[in-house]
Amino acid sequence: AISYLQMDTMVLSFKCSCPLITRGCKWLGALGGCQDHLDTCGYVLEACKLRCGVVLQRDELKVHEKEKCPQRIMKCKHCSREFKSCELATHIEMCPKMEVSCNLKCGKRLCRENMAQHLKQECGLVVETCRLRCGVKMTRNELKIHVTETCVQRLIPCKHCKKDF
Repeated sequence: AISYLQMDTMVLSFKCSCPLITRGCKWLGALGGCQDHLDTCGYVLEACKLRCGVVLQRDELKVHEKEKCPQRIMKCKHCSREFKSCELATHIEMCPKMEVSCNLKCGKRLCRENMAQHLKQECGLVVETCRLRCGVKMTRNELKIHVTETCVQRLIPCKHCKKDF
């Protein structure tokens, strides 16, 4: 007579294929090792650990979580802050560290966070009113010439005494 232990040992030694053979797994081994195999089998379906809702084969899931998942964490290349992949594009559209061209198209490139200062103090294409109070409005670049050469309110030196009038 065969004992239950002997029968158990004999059954567990029977050869079997992975239950996921239809998905492509080629594992073949003892029935007793099937569960250990399934614990690591790349063909087992699993939900994404980043909770995006995707269910994939274990082997595909590694690539998904690292390279494709919209919930994976990525760094902004401009400011180095971390965002979910699905939020990064929105952040980049307003990232203060992203280099942009001047809003007035003067040709200068600067960080978005410095745009207000550039427009307030530097950009030659900002329109201002003449500081000599003639009422003319033109770009800063044009005003530089205007106040020294064409403004009706500018002081003109006398040819004889050199005083400004």
